Amino acid sequence: MLRQLALLTAFPVLLLTSSAFAAPGDAELEKGMDASFKEGNSAKALKYFQASVAKGNALAMTYLGQMYEHGQAGKVDTTKALSLYLAAAEQQESEGYVLLGYFFHEGRPPVKKNWAISWALANSVPPREGYSTSLRDAVNWQASEAEQQAGKLLIERFRQEGVRAVLRSYLPAGVK
Repeated sequence: MLRQLALLTAFPVLLLTSSAFAAPGDAELEKGMDASFKEGNSAKALKYFQASVAKGNALAMTYLGQMYEHGQAGKVDTTKALSLYLAAAEQQESEGYVLLGYFFHEGRPPVKKNWAISWALANSVPPREGYSTSLRDAVNWQASEAEQQAGKLLIERFRQEGVRAVLRSYLPAGVK
């Protein structure tokens, strides 16, 4: 229960701080963020985030993934969400790492709970100015020593093989 409480208090902080990091010059991303956060217009946000993702914007991938995860892009589709988070993490987008870590932290279907992976993802987050470390701090506090040691080995594998290659066996087959 303490693990869940700490994560739930850390997660919203991360999402709130991320909105300040729109890629300069990506009008679609900025319009999508305005449509989502200021106007509450999911249909409009979806259109803009999809356009930004088509250009390869990793932050837009995380926002679009959240729309699929929470059913704002139609029905809930966690497989699409995971695919987008993974693609963002491969581009070293902090949100991609954290959102993947959240799935493993909670054991959210279709992913099984795995604290070592959650720890590794939280501790692989590329630092950036103004980035909240609340999730990393919570996972570090909650993970056992054995989970942290396994996580350190996973981080080394992330560096050598890439995030997608390491997580492939832990993710459902439909995750691209």
